Amino acid sequence: MLTQPTVNSESMTEPISKEKKSFNFPICIVFAAFIMLLLGSFFNWASDYDGAPNGDDFVDDNEYQEAVVEHNEKIHRFEGFSILMFTSGPIMLAAGLFFVSTRSSHDLPNWVRVALMAGTMFFIIKLFTTELSIFELAQLGYYDL
Repeated sequence: MLTQPTVNSESMTEPISKEKKSFNFPICIVFAAFIMLLLGSFFNWASDYDGAPNGDDFVDDNEYQEAVVEHNEKIHRFEGFSILMFTSGPIMLAAGLFFVSTRSSHDLPNWVRVALMAGTMFFIIKLFTTELSIFELAQLGYYDL
């Protein structure tokens, strides 16, 4: 014979306790690093996409020269932002991976933590000991050489 479980009316009014979710700072650093790399790609694209002003659109030669100077300044700003994001993105990524492997990997098995730390150390060593600059390494990936 099957019996119906009894429900106590007092247990129905107790709030259900939920686990408190903690802020995972190292994962946010890794996420921000990928955002910086995407922004670097966007600014690099924007510096190549925008075309110079056409001389036929201006009546005065002085206005045309001002528009060209303004365009060149904008292109240099985009290129500067691209270089900044391409150089600081991998550094932030290395820092984020280091913090992930040391601080927020307590719930992972030991072999995963060791592999993550070894990969992070290899990435950091290659990042800072290569003869190419960080920007050139990012450009190699960009141009698929």
